[in-house]
Amino acid sequence: MILFFAQFIMKHRKKLNTVVIIASCVVMYALPWILVWKQPDLSTSIVLLAVFCIIMFAGGISLKLVFGAIAVAIPAVALVISLALQPDSDLLTDNQKTRVLAFVNPQEYETTYAYQQLNSVTAIASGQLEGKGYKNNEITSVKNGNFLSEAQTDFIFSVIGEEFGFKGSVVVIVLLFSVALECISVARKAKDVAGTIIAASMGGLVAFQGFFNIGVATFILPTTGLTLPFVSNGLTSLLSLFIGMGFVLNVRLQAKKSKQ
Repeated sequence: MILFFAQFIMKHRKKLNTVVIIASCVVMYALPWILVWKQPDLSTSIVLLAVFCIIMFAGGISLKLVFGAIAVAIPAVALVISLALQPDSDLLTDNQKTRVLAFVNPQEYETTYAYQQLNSVTAIASGQLEGKGYKNNEITSVKNGNFLSEAQTDFIFSVIGEEFGFKGSVVVIVLLFSVALECISVARKAKDVAGTIIAASMGGLVAFQGFFNIGVATFILPTTGLTLPFVSNGLTSLLSLFIGMGFVLNVRLQAKKSKQ
């Protein structure tokens, strides 16, 4: 979708702030987005919405429209959340509602929906500053005790916190943040709008997905099913991210050539 909209917006960049082009972008993005929402995959659909905002902003949409959209979106999101949590609402599945309730009241769901997150926080806290060591054999290890189900995927940050401590956790966060910043730097130097959109969107994807994953592992967000970029086990996630980074590097190479 990033590649498609990069080309589409570059082709229609002079008319981007018209109702027809904006409406076209929204409709074309909504079609695959609805399919993801219907999976149901709430976490990925939220990330896709964030990426769409970055695509439009990087494409050159008017700031007046941006602030207008924000003014409408904030109360709209608050309203949707309140309606979604109503007992008779069908905006969220029962599983999604329970995850939100488990986040709000973890003690009530400590053996079910909040079980993974509570153990995740315990694992990170037990690592303290230095951590327990890579692949340690300590009996007190949350990971070694199998209290984290499938720790190599969504909750890999819990393992990092336990084995490498606060220092290792900060290193991972800084590295992900640096990747996102480098993508933004490439976007600013891109020779055309398409390159700007590709680089900025990939940077935003890494930043938002990393934030959601770490937020879940540290219990500041409800449970979702997002991988930690470049870290979590999962070939599809890793391959797609590296492909995206390949396009960003291509944008950077073209920017350098244009200055020679």
